[in-house]
Amino acid sequence: MHTQELINIRQTLPSLFADEIVDLKKAIDREANHKTMSKDALHQVIKKERNTKAYCDYCGGTHVVKNGKTPSKRQKYRCVDCNKNYTDTHKSITASSKKAYHVWEAFIECMINGLSLRKTAALIDISTTTAFHWRHKVMEAMKHYDKKRVLKESIQVDETYFLLNMKGTKALPRKAKKRKVSSNKRGISDEHICVLTAVDSNDQILIELIDQGNPQTNTIIQALEGRMQNGQTMITDSKSAYIQVANYFNATLHQIPSGFHTNGVYNLGEVNEIHSNMKQWFVKFKGVSTKHLSRYLAWFRFKRLLDYHEEPNKHDRITMNYSIKEMIHFLIKAIHSTKFPVDITKPYL
Repeated sequence: MHTQELINIRQTLPSLFADEIVDLKKAIDREANHKTMSKDALHQVIKKERNTKAYCDYCGGTHVVKNGKTPSKRQKYRCVDCNKNYTDTHKSITASSKKAYHVWEAFIECMINGLSLRKTAALIDISTTTAFHWRHKVMEAMKHYDKKRVLKESIQVDETYFLLNMKGTKALPRKAKKRKVSSNKRGISDEHICVLTAVDSNDQILIELIDQGNPQTNTIIQALEGRMQNGQTMITDSKSAYIQVANYFNATLHQIPSGFHTNGVYNLGEVNEIHSNMKQWFVKFKGVSTKHLSRYLAWFRFKRLLDYHEEPNKHDRITMNYSIKEMIHFLIKAIHSTKFPVDITKPYL
């Protein structure tokens, strides 16, 4: 349904009598049940959300024609140039899914509400393994959310650290240890995974896993390259690496001296609050493997951006429509074959 038609219906509602609204609700419920249970509902929504002209994703050709339908009545397309066939869910996280729209919608709602995999699986009648795979697919889609908007004006930049976690790894480079056991080394070491966080005056956020141990100047620059506008104002701690980073981006630098919370009117209050919420949010997962950490950070960033920029009652719909339309080729085997982003043997050499 077009946006204007929805607006017209909402504007008409206050003028309806009670019995008319009840009848309308029953009719909408019947239609909603029919639509969401339909086998091609996901295809229709993805086609609407992508809203692009037909072109072949394989060769880029524009000679694309309809080519019949699948047994479940989903539209198929064929590229005349390369003869490849595909459907509307091509390169969607739902591409290989046999579940209906309402199941995916319920899963997204559970994910937004922070339910565990077991509770989610029981509530929407899927296996815990499927819930695990879907979570990672949605998180992979979240990695690309709102990344074209660059950081500008006043930008707070700081790092936080996660202890190296090798959960699920069979061949460990060290002896197994109990959960919540701290690093064997004092201070920041190679056992700590560095996550760079930046937030600007417009509530745009960057959160990236960049290094292990104290970050090098070049890794900070690489993380900010293309994500921060030149000539802005940077607010950081007293780490000397940020002097070179600020020079690289032609930024005005204000550093908070060690042992202080402010430098005149400048402070790191917002980025520190993000770090505090981040650490608290991660507790419920009872340990996230470092090889999957980037996806969970993407989820946290996505959630934070929705809190900043969108009304709470729209979070479920935005998450659902964005995740399923995003063009990514991410199979289940990619989850299990994910490599560690750091050298896990380095701390124990």
